[in-house]
Amino acid sequence: RCLCALRRPFSSHIWTFQLWGIGEMMTIQDAVEAVKGDQGGAVEALANALDSCADLAAEIANHCRQTKASVGPYIAAILQASPTTTPQGRRHRMTTVQTLVDLVGSRQMPGERIMSAINVVLEEMDNLSDEQCTTLTLAVLHQIRALCIFYEEQEEQDGMANGAAMPEGPFRLLDVLPKIWSMVSRLSSVHTVSSDGSRITTREEFKDHIIGHLCTLQWPRSMAVKFSSLFKELDMTPEQTKKALQKLLHVLQTNSKLQEMPPLIYQMVSLAAKGNRAVALQGITSHFSQLE
Repeated sequence: RCLCALRRPFSSHIWTFQLWGIGEMMTIQDAVEAVKGDQGGAVEALANALDSCADLAAEIANHCRQTKASVGPYIAAILQASPTTTPQGRRHRMTTVQTLVDLVGSRQMPGERIMSAINVVLEEMDNLSDEQCTTLTLAVLHQIRALCIFYEEQEEQDGMANGAAMPEGPFRLLDVLPKIWSMVSRLSSVHTVSSDGSRITTREEFKDHIIGHLCTLQWPRSMAVKFSSLFKELDMTPEQTKKALQKLLHVLQTNSKLQEMPPLIYQMVSLAAKGNRAVALQGITSHFSQLE
């Protein structure tokens, strides 16, 4: 556990002196509880504890996995003690956000807490720097890929594709992508590398990378409509839209049962309204011709 000694004289933190004694150390959890209790000096004590923590990500992850209570107040206290006006505060916020993404993507976040974790991520994204936004985008894409691989294997092993329900919770990560897309549109600079090793140096290249990544994934059958509906929320170029439509056609032709076709076709037609109608209509017509 991470420990921290208070830096100001004890006279300015009467509650600390009364509770802990002079020179006593405070854990992050203790400081969080003090912040939740609105005790004087608690926010600074927690800020000091965060600064002194050797592995904040592990600290947050362990708490979120082990606690039976809501993680909302715990995360809110950490963010309160992490001002956006300081380098340390911004770093702690980024660590918090990325840890929540990793917990959701690795299926370690209990289902009932996933939505609150996603809401924190969405709210905090506005405070990220260009570099942090790029890092978070890659982390989200990585976790979505890992989820697709895991649940595709589960469908094959457990027969989920034959009607069993798949937990949608972890795929709530997809809800983050529209805001990520919007933020990428405002990036002043991009410096990263794609999976094939090529350099990405512009916003449009980064967007192409996002679409390409999503389209190369093997979507779990029961999540195909959720993936499909995501594309409608992205302000894509005609070429990006065409790539997305081609992916939907592939899903329609290779993975769909008859009862799964109507929602997929609806998503395709809605997406085609942005352009590339011929691609969508020809693909749908060709598919049904092959079924006859």
